[in-house]
Amino acid sequence: MDNTYKHITLRFDRAEQPKFEEKKGKNYIEFGKDNNYPKYLLDLYNESPKHGAIVKAKTTYVFGGGFEDKGVANSHGETWNDVLRRCILDDELYRGYYLQVIWNRLGNISDVFHIEFSKVRVSKDMKTFYVKNDWMDFREKPREYPAFNQLNPTGSQILYYKEYNPSSEYYPLPSYFSCLNYLEADIQI
Repeated sequence: MDNTYKHITLRFDRAEQPKFEEKKGKNYIEFGKDNNYPKYLLDLYNESPKHGAIVKAKTTYVFGGGFEDKGVANSHGETWNDVLRRCILDDELYRGYYLQVIWNRLGNISDVFHIEFSKVRVSKDMKTFYVKNDWMDFREKPREYPAFNQLNPTGSQILYYKEYNPSSEYYPLPSYFSCLNYLEADIQI
């Protein structure tokens, strides 16, 4: 009888740690390596079945029954519950979300749209937001919006919510940040 055991050694890289950098010639703070950290987090969500299931379940539980008044939030016919569900998912994935608030000529809010978290970058003073459909497409120019300001109810503005984290001034870190290595391993296995 052979009592020899064969061992398999697996080596995993450390999960990507975001860096928030202001680059010369750009008015926004870059979000992680190649300015694409939100896409990395989205890929983890899409590629790890366990992680995806946990995030979806948390989103469902937080949403609960939603708002009782399911009124229309914007001119595209989306209800407040549609917008709320997207905000909750972004909050579970990234620990923050963005809303585009559009004012009418009378100074009242006419539309509120959810903006995918991965599409937005912030300025150093947090007063301007830059939106692109794909931050890897260098031909696409970012659209610029001012921060939400009730004292100046004009045009289109961005309302930004992010969970406080003392190690990150501009962008939030996900609640599962300490589990990123496990998620990487889960995907590789």
